[in-house]
Amino acid sequence: MSPRPSMHIPPRARAWTLSRAWWMHPTLTVMLLVVPVYLSFMSFDFDQVGVPSFIPSTNYWWGLMLLVTLATGALMGSCVRLAPMPARTGPLTFPAWLMALLLFLTVFAYVVWFYPIALEPDLLMQIVQGERANLRGLIVTRPGLTTLTQCGVAYTVACAIKPWLSGKPLARWERYGLVLVFALTIFRVFVWSERLAILEIVCAYFIAGAALRPIRSYGRRRLLKLLPLIAPVIVYLLFTFTESFRSWEFYRDSYSSIWAFSFDRLLTYYATASNNGIGLLEHTHDWPGYTGRFVFEWAYLLPLAGRLLRSVFGDARIAYQDFLEQFAREEFNNPSGLFPIVYDVGYFGSALYFLAIGFVIGLLYRRFVAGRMSGLLGYPSCFLFMIELLRFNYFTASRFIPVIFSLLLVALYVHRARPPIAGGFRVVPAAS
Repeated sequence: MSPRPSMHIPPRARAWTLSRAWWMHPTLTVMLLVVPVYLSFMSFDFDQVGVPSFIPSTNYWWGLMLLVTLATGALMGSCVRLAPMPARTGPLTFPAWLMALLLFLTVFAYVVWFYPIALEPDLLMQIVQGERANLRGLIVTRPGLTTLTQCGVAYTVACAIKPWLSGKPLARWERYGLVLVFALTIFRVFVWSERLAILEIVCAYFIAGAALRPIRSYGRRRLLKLLPLIAPVIVYLLFTFTESFRSWEFYRDSYSSIWAFSFDRLLTYYATASNNGIGLLEHTHDWPGYTGRFVFEWAYLLPLAGRLLRSVFGDARIAYQDFLEQFAREEFNNPSGLFPIVYDVGYFGSALYFLAIGFVIGLLYRRFVAGRMSGLLGYPSCFLFMIELLRFNYFTASRFIPVIFSLLLVALYVHRARPPIAGGFRVVPAAS
């Protein structure tokens, strides 16, 4: 049996793509984008939030070391030499049934989740009028069903790379499906106050296509190289928009404008996350427990297996809840993605953890730039992990499991069209 053909795109056949921008390299992403934000927490006024400050401290500096360790691992992984690929590869075939399955599971999960709104449409008006921030508590999730909304991430990635790897444009129903996934995600942000969902879809679509979509305009290249300077402004504007119908009604008397309120609140989400995580280490003394409660958090949230794990190893999350009740505010309850790992496996274990995670991210980045399937599918989630690490750990969350399994499904069933094109394979941009 001949080996599976490579999805590698010969460098000479590709124009400049966004994947070559400096800030797409994981080491630079961490050191030049994430670390400066982390250092800025030292100047944050935690008194205005009404919580004690644990920054700076010994554990705060250890968090900085973990970020450097992550960046180092990413550098090591990005330097791995890729094995040479066969000269001949054919265009890829994305089975229609696979695309339809991912879309169906996504839409079905959204219907199961939010169908009660169709029975009580007045609930939406209550959000619009500022009477409610969201519908949490009125609508419940169904583990195993509503988590299938995360299949939309894989569908979005597949839609982003399919035209460039197959040489054919998306089918009309696939384009409509992509628009529907974006619309449902925005609706989810609106009624569930889950802004991370839109970040997942945006990263999935734009990062996946970044290694394949040629950018020939010099002006556009310069603009994209400066995107890290523009992106925070875009995030700030979007955050302000969502806060206008989420929390502004409750705080309008405390701020001069919604712009000042949203800027302060955006910084508070990230600063308090690290402060909470450090505070957990400072005020508890029975760590590390080596239970995997935070490293494999998704496993502890499974309906049956999670109950068994908690009964055998206990639930370290209870200690964090106790900390929040004493020293934090309910609305700012994230522990960051760094310090729960320290709590779980200690200083040495956390260093190994982030070194290993960084190496995998760097390796996927290397394959991403080369246009190989594993990199195209996996690196968008890695990028999201890095930019959200100061708030929470995306790789340990239960929402990541459906993403990784649905991406593996894409990797398994996308195959080369036969017969191969004589003289080698060149990706043909899809017609617009």
